[in-house]
Amino acid sequence: MGMPHWVPVEVGLHASPTPQSESAMQRRAKPPAAASFVSVAGPSLTIVVAAIALGAWTGPARVARAEILSLREREFVQAAEVIGVPTRAILFREILPNLLPILFVQATFIFAYALLTESALSFLGAGVPPSTPTRPRAPRSRRTGSAGTSR
Repeated sequence: MGMPHWVPVEVGLHASPTPQSESAMQRRAKPPAAASFVSVAGPSLTIVVAAIALGAWTGPARVARAEILSLREREFVQAAEVIGVPTRAILFREILPNLLPILFVQATFIFAYALLTESALSFLGAGVPPSTPTRPRAPRSRRTGSAGTSR
């Protein structure tokens, strides 16, 4: 039984991606997925926020899991386990303070992604209705001339 010639290419692209290619594939898949979700459910602020959140949580979750697995193998966590510190205390005193800076960096990337995705959805007409403000807009100036003269 032979496989068609196109199957190995598809399997090779998606079967076992490296972390770098996985994040690149994931970034490419998010805006179309959000646009599809919004186009099916209808444009509203709640739907747009849900579409962005559904596409944005997986990356930080993977980073957090990987960092937690790395931190639990460190000497300071193992030392706390040896002297009998409860698991909850180790989590809140040792692991969480070392995890928060990484999550803050991830949050800044997610915020930028959310702004760009919302802008793209609005540009395509699938975003929040124009009457609903989604972020502060620059105030319109009353100046119309190039020399700064008011009319």
